[in-house]
Amino acid sequence: MESYGVPGGNEEVHGYDGPIGISGRETEIGRQFIELMKRDYGMEASSDLQDFKTVNKVGFWPKFIDSKTGRRSDTAHAYVHPILDSQRNLHILTESKVVRVLFEGKKATGVEYLSK
Repeated sequence: MESYGVPGGNEEVHGYDGPIGISGRETEIGRQFIELMKRDYGMEASSDLQDFKTVNKVGFWPKFIDSKTGRRSDTAHAYVHPILDSQRNLHILTESKVVRVLFEGKKATGVEYLSK
């Protein structure tokens, strides 16, 4: 059976040295699903479904898991949690929706939001 590779291999559109880890692996059931989609529905397979160009294809989806720690890797864990105690001007508002970002010239100075 054909191998489709670990997702996220296009170096032109993906970074590799940032704090968010991506991991992935092929599984037998995943390979069978891709083969079925190719055979029964005429879909093409892709090793990178997130390259800003690929549409209407089937492939393995990357998991946002740090391969070094085995823990979830996302924006909050990579950027927000590490600075919560030291960044005094950062306020986390849950159950709120940003309406617009306020600017003075090209500098963002605030956020208009709705609270639940």
